[in-house]
Formats: sequence, structure tokens, C-alpha cells
Amino acid sequence: RTHQIRAHLFAVGHPIVGDPLYKNSRQKISGAPSRPLLHASELKFSDPDAILREYHSELPKELFDFLKLLPR
Repeated sequence: RTHQIRAHLFAVGHPIVGDPLYKNSRQKISGAPSRPLLHASELKFSDPDAILREYHSELPKELFDFLKLLPR
């Protein structure tokens, strides 16, 4: 799944920062991570018993710190 996400985002012109394979060669970002930073801050689904499950997660510090470096 990770490869599909990377390939599809690259194909539509939105490569993932830090992805060494599908990188945006036009944009060089100082301090870019050495790996793709994929994060699901929220997941919601119905489990096999039809119970709605919801999970929330804060951004990892590495991703949070990197986002502060990006130009707005």
C-alpha cells in the first residue's frame, strides 16, 4: 500500500517529501527527512462486529518539526 500511495501521489504531481524513489527533483528542501513521512492522524472504520472504531494520533515530533521548516 505504501508503494501505491507514493506512486499515485507522484503521478498527480504531489510527491511525498523525503521519498528517495519518487522525489520532486524541482524542489530542494533543506533539512528534508531521509525517509517518507506518512502519518494517519485519524482512522475510522467499522470492525467485523459492526462496531465503529476511531483512533486519533498526534503528529510525530520529527514530522511536526519538519513541517515548521516548510515555507508557507
